[in-house]
Amino acid sequence: MWRNALGVAIAQGGPFVRALEDLINSGVDLPFEDILEEISPGDDALRRVALAATNCLVTSAQPGTEEQLYWQILLTKRLLEMGEWAKALTSAEKALEVCRVLSEGSPSAYAVQFAEALTLLGRARYKLGATVEAEYAVREAVKLYRELAKSESSVTNVKLVDALNELASILRANGKQGEALDVMREALRFRWSMNGNPSVSQMDDEIGDSVDRAPLEGNTEQMAEVLKHARDGVQSYRVLAEASPQAYTPDLAASLNNLAAFLSEVGERNEALEAARKAVELYRGLAEASPQAYTPNLAASLNNLAAFLSEVGEQDEALVAACEAVGLYRGLAEASPQAYTPDLAASLNNLAKRFSAVGERNEALEAACEAVRLRRPLAEASPQAYTPDLAASLTNLANILSAVGKQDEALVAAREAVELYRGLAEASPQAYTPNLAASLNNLAKRF
Repeated sequence: MWRNALGVAIAQGGPFVRALEDLINSGVDLPFEDILEEISPGDDALRRVALAATNCLVTSAQPGTEEQLYWQILLTKRLLEMGEWAKALTSAEKALEVCRVLSEGSPSAYAVQFAEALTLLGRARYKLGATVEAEYAVREAVKLYRELAKSESSVTNVKLVDALNELASILRANGKQGEALDVMREALRFRWSMNGNPSVSQMDDEIGDSVDRAPLEGNTEQMAEVLKHARDGVQSYRVLAEASPQAYTPDLAASLNNLAAFLSEVGERNEALEAARKAVELYRGLAEASPQAYTPNLAASLNNLAAFLSEVGEQDEALVAACEAVGLYRGLAEASPQAYTPDLAASLNNLAKRFSAVGERNEALEAACEAVRLRRPLAEASPQAYTPDLAASLTNLANILSAVGKQDEALVAAREAVELYRGLAEASPQAYTPNLAASLNNLAKRF
């Protein structure tokens, strides 16, 4: 019965997927491992089915066993994929508890699983905005992986590289740009040692890909180095994509997005726009061939393109790109609300700005109101992760309300933004005091 139900869900989607998920959650005894084997990796439509099946396997496993640990770690990964950060955090903590129980008799036997659970714990904390605690967890994971890498297989090296990249992202978020760059380089050295001696262009390609969206702050020499690696990374992926389009076009598109961000940071707006246009073009082709895999990338790239178009004064074209991004995210959020509602809210916030730029104030107000409406429950559920976004949306809403003559409502929104930023600044002065100052200035304009 379950195989037929899964086949219908794969073929028809929609309510059939929900029906299969309900069947799994009903407590009926099913071969959950077989169900997971039938679901292709990366199948967005069946993510919740896979999550439900994995949860059942965790529940049915004997407590304190290797089996429970395996499924608990997999459950944590699936929760992270679904954007359920708080549940992922709880699941990672449970995985660590099982690790500790199993390690009592043989501490080294479960070191790999312990390090993996720590990495997942750090990722969940990072997503929830607890970046300092996230850094601590991933540092511990990296320390374990470094020891294991001295004697373990290449699989451990791969996990070490992943943990190092995770740590680099967290370090950047915590303002430790120099250390983040050092960690990236360490990750690359391990990757090169696994793959043999690469060419110079491959090294630059790896670095350009690894630095991702790191803020270009610090000395001029470091800024120039990052931009150079980003340029060379694009060139390397371009050569690879010409030889093997299916394998490397996604990497080329991602590297173009990164390059566009770096170029914009240093004021090279026209070149940034050119790179962003090409990224959208590539992701559009990828999304047409594989919608589930690449529609999120296309939507994000369109948002980037809209911002770069606005920077060079192309407001009408920026509005078109922003509208398309919202349309794509709306479809994604309908299918997977927890994973994509934050992106939809951010996209609506951007759309409101694009409408304002062309004088469409009523449309801008509608988009801004929806962004606040979506972000408010997100901030209530995960304050650390989403309160900054809600505060930003309220500031944007206050500006638009003022522009349409609704001064009293603008004052209410501006006051709420100030209160939110005040709380954030008390907890993290270095990160949010500038936002508090700006919101106070914005509030003063409302009187």
